[in-house]
Amino acid sequence: MAYIFEESTWFTDEKEYKGSLLVKNGKIQSIRERFSYYSYYRVETAPFYLSPTHTVLDRQLVEGQANKIKEYVCNQFLKKGITTVIIPLIINYSGELKEKIQHYLSLLEGIAIDTVFCVRIEAKRLSEKIIRECCKEKISLILLDVEHDEELVKPHWGWIKSHLFSYPICFVPQYLSNLDKDERRKRIQYWENVMISNKIPHLLWSIRENYPLSIQVLKKIGVYPKRGNFLVGGEVSYNLYLYSPFKSVDEPGAIHYDELSLSLTVHRERVVFNLGEVTYIEDFGEHLTIKTPAFFV
Repeated sequence: MAYIFEESTWFTDEKEYKGSLLVKNGKIQSIRERFSYYSYYRVETAPFYLSPTHTVLDRQLVEGQANKIKEYVCNQFLKKGITTVIIPLIINYSGELKEKIQHYLSLLEGIAIDTVFCVRIEAKRLSEKIIRECCKEKISLILLDVEHDEELVKPHWGWIKSHLFSYPICFVPQYLSNLDKDERRKRIQYWENVMISNKIPHLLWSIRENYPLSIQVLKKIGVYPKRGNFLVGGEVSYNLYLYSPFKSVDEPGAIHYDELSLSLTVHRERVVFNLGEVTYIEDFGEHLTIKTPAFFV
């Protein structure tokens, strides 16, 4: 089946676009200003905004009761236009990683949304062996719990860097939430100095859980272009928001999605949310393997 989103408006991060999208065989075949001479069925999206479906970081999905996963997915994700979740695997040593991957893949079998795994570990426990395992298992994001700045001196960053040439894992600091503004600024500055001096791929700020990740972050960790934008050859997954002027928030490029009225969510051409009603499609989710992080950075 082929159809055209006619003269639509869509946004990604802070940018607004206008144009038409030609969809054929479940993929976006072309994006132009208009398709004047095509006879395909046309979909008028006004007065709605289109956006790609969202990707978020969330640790609660696998920490709750197994029989509550469906309810959690419906309420926390599908009702909010979220179809991809990055799940942190909390480890203390390298031998835990493969075991936890297998456990959570089994736990999430039959889930209706897409998943990606990352690793969360205390900075003082980071080792070359853990990095080797992360590269082997295609883990493109490591969240580092940093209690004291001195913990960032312990890892052998030179050895770690040598493993990142072929698979550039992105490192993100996770600080205590009760730091005051000045202390947080100092800690971030120290983090930045360590990362830059050792030429380690990184983000400056902690990732906010359960909030849509920007394209910049998705590019850094390799989830883009699989998710995060409308691209020729990409899948047909989108949200429809009732038109409302959106506002930027403190994070550059971020939007107050909570202030927009979500009307429809389509995930790979299947409607999963429509005017308040969720359709949970068993076994529809995919586990995404990130083969090349930061390719589009």
